Amino acid sequence: MIISSVPLYQPLLTFCSLQTFYSQAIACNEQKKTQLSLSSN
Repeated sequence: MIISSVPLYQPLLTFCSLQTFYSQAIACNEQKKTQLSLSSN
């Protein structure tokens, strides 16, 4: 049972970690945009 459930569990884990990575990257990107707009003013 455990072995057969691992292939299902692994993509889910990968998806969650990717989602976390992308949300962090987007938040970092937004911060850079805000800093750029503040410095240009």
